Amino acid sequence: IRLAKNLAMGCTHAPTFPHPLGIAYEPVAALQVQAKPAWFVGNVVAGADDIGFLLRPKTCTEPVAEDEEANIAFGCQVGFFILRPCTTPGGGPAACPGDMDCVSVENLVSWKHSHIAIFFVDHPA
Repeated sequence: IRLAKNLAMGCTHAPTFPHPLGIAYEPVAALQVQAKPAWFVGNVVAGADDIGFLLRPKTCTEPVAEDEEANIAFGCQVGFFILRPCTTPGGGPAACPGDMDCVSVENLVSWKHSHIAIFFVDHPA
């Protein structure tokens, strides 16, 4: 997967929000990437109502893209929402075994958000 030089602006919730099933909060990201793309550079999210980028980071042993162009988020509630590197259910260090305990997130630019610039969740301590 190669995601490069995309622009997402003014991303808002669908008119049916709040959720018809009564869910209090359903996260919505302008760019939601559950897979780990080989190339993820130069993307911009501006003015998202919720999350700019939602992604899984690369482990420290996975190669990084050689391009130096940053991914940029501005004017969102949460700029970058970084999930844990594996998709195994459950929590704690046992959920992401092996080299998954070290992740690498590089070259992000995040500014002018209402809540959080870069948010890491579910990472083993």
